Amino acid sequence: MIARRAYVDARQALLASDGLNLCAPFVAAFPVTGAAMSVLAGPSSASTVCASDAVAGRLDEIQFDVGEGPCWSAMWSHAPVLRGDIRNVGGSQWPAFTDAMLRDTRTADVGALFAFPLIVGSLEIGAIDLYAPAGELTPTLVAEAAGLADIAAWQVLKRILTDADQGYDDQPLGHTRREVHQATGMMIVQLGVSPEDAQLLLRAHAYSTGRSVQDVANDVVERRLDFTAPDTEPG
Repeated sequence: MIARRAYVDARQALLASDGLNLCAPFVAAFPVTGAAMSVLAGPSSASTVCASDAVAGRLDEIQFDVGEGPCWSAMWSHAPVLRGDIRNVGGSQWPAFTDAMLRDTRTADVGALFAFPLIVGSLEIGAIDLYAPAGELTPTLVAEAAGLADIAAWQVLKRILTDADQGYDDQPLGHTRREVHQATGMMIVQLGVSPEDAQLLLRAHAYSTGRSVQDVANDVVERRLDFTAPDTEPG
C-alpha cells in the first residue's frame, strides 16, 4: 500500500523538527481542526508544548485544571482515546472535564476529540489531543496518528533535556564509564534503538528521577531497571 502523501510529509516534518511546531504536522495530516501537545508530569506541573489554536490550548488547560480528560487517559493507558461524540459519551468517564468543556463557550465547536500518548520506553511523557467539530478516525488514520505520536514523543523528550539544567550529571556521556557503556548496549538490544537514543533514555530517566546517569546505568546493568517496552524506536 502506498502511504498517504500527507502522512509522509507529516512524518518527515516531525523527524526534522527541533522540538518546535510539533502540532502543525498532525493538523495537516488528519481530518481535524486543531491539535495540542502536552507534557503531563502531574496535574500541578502539566504544561502545553504546542497548540495549533486557542481552542486546542483551552482544551489542554481544562484538562490540566481538573486533572482528568482524554489526554490523561491516553497517557495512563498507553493507548489512543477516541471520542467521535465527546459531548454525549464523555460525561461518565470524565465528568469534571466534560462539564467544564460544555460550559466553556470557547470550546463550543468541539464535538470529536482524539488523544494519543507520548511514551518513550518506560517514560510517560504526555499526550497529543486532536479535535474536530465531529467525525471519527478510521483504523488506518488511528495507526498513522499513533505512529506520528511515537516520533513526536522523542522530539519532546529531546526538547525537555535540551532546555533543562543538566547539572544532575557532572560528566558528559562520552567518557569511558564502563557501566554507562554496558547499559547503553543492553538498551540497544532491549529496545532496538540507536546508541544515541539509548543514551537519551538514560539521561531522561536520570533527569526525571533526580539521579545521576551513572546511578541509572548501574541499575540497568544490575537488572534492577528494564526499559523494555513496545514501539519505542523513533523512526
